Parts: sequence; C-alpha cells; structure tokens
Amino acid sequence: ADICGPVLALCEVKEGPTYEIKLKGEPSLVTYSLDRTEIDFGLQLFDHLAKVKIILRNTGKVGFEFSALLGDHSAWTSPGHP
Repeated sequence: ADICGPVLALCEVKEGPTYEIKLKGEPSLVTYSLDRTEIDFGLQLFDHLAKVKIILRNTGKVGFEFSALLGDHSAWTSPGHP
C-alpha cells in the first residue's frame, strides 16, 4: 500500500528555542533474498569438511536482525573422529 504520512515534530531545547522539523514516514515490510535455494555438496568423503557461502541480502527499506540455527555445537566432532 502506498501510504505516506507527513508529520511536524516540535523539538524543544532545554532553556532554548523550539524547532519545527518536518518528517515523512511510510510503512515497509521486511524483505530479503538468498543467493541460492539449494546447497549441493556433491560426493564427499566422510572424513572431509565441506563449506559453502550463502549470501543474505536485505532488499527492503527496514533493517532486521537474523541468526543461523546451527544446532548443538557440543555434539559436533571433526570428520573421521568419534
């Protein structure tokens, strides 16, 4: 939706003048893209690590935080080691 709203903010300086600041705001959704939807490591030896880079891009106007769910690190072992 193309909704936009102008506003006049009154900013008071302690023991000083009051300033009028014109602001304009609009709603926006969080939007993002990933550079891939599948990861194909192909054939891998059981005792070798495989890495891949995934790019997450913020394609919107709103900043957002993100995190990766990596599971329980304490249960991870090096390949080939029990």
